[in-house]
Amino acid sequence: MACTSPLRTWFDLTGILSLDEAVVAGDFLLRRRNPFITIGELNAYLDGKRGRPG
Repeated sequence: MACTSPLRTWFDLTGILSLDEAVVAGDFLLRRRNPFITIGELNAYLDGKRGRPG
């Protein structure tokens, strides 16, 4: 079974979530006792998507 990372899943969902929902979901990934992602990972991922449609 193919799965995506929490970061990729969040990114994919931003196309259908409202801005508020996307922020809440992203905050959930970052603001936990044991975060799923770091702010550095988020920034690097988004930098890699710069200039692409979506």
